[in-house]
Parts: sequence; C-alpha cells; structure tokens
Amino acid sequence: MIRWWFGDYMRTTEHYKRWHPRDHVWMSWNHKQPGTHIGAQHLVHEYIGSRLFGTSSISKNQSGAISCPGPSAERSKLAAKTPVSGPQ
Repeated sequence: MIRWWFGDYMRTTEHYKRWHPRDHVWMSWNHKQPGTHIGAQHLVHEYIGSRLFGTSSISKNQSGAISCPGPSAERSKLAAKTPVSGPQ
C-alpha cells in the first residue's frame, strides 16, 4: 500500500489532501521517478496541531532510512527503517 500510495498514486495536492483534508495543505515532488518514491523529496505544507509548517522535505533512500528536517532551524534525522522491497 505504501509503495503504491507514494510511488504511483500521490501526484498532486488533491491526492495529498485525501489523506488528511484539513491538515495537508500542499505538496510537490523533487527528483520523482514514475513508480517509486525512493530518492525523491516529498515537499509538503501541513498543519501539525494548530501550527502551519512551510515546506518540509521528506525523503527515503535505498537502505530505507527516512530523512525529515525538523520544524526548527536544526535538521533532524528520523532513522526509521522500513522495507524497501517485500510483499505488496
């Protein structure tokens, strides 16, 4: 499901808003290749609580590590490991 959602389905802000119509405001992609989100940057504007955050960049590399800058001036790394391949 995740592979399909990010790799094939989510192409526009309208698609992004279907996930959370109120909190998800805008989205775009940098370096997006058809059928995958690996190596792409997912750019988003979204509410977290009552605060709107400007462009956040979320990306996933081949090892499954997800990089997500924090809302402050410091960049943080989310070392979440998710499978890159496996059952769909």
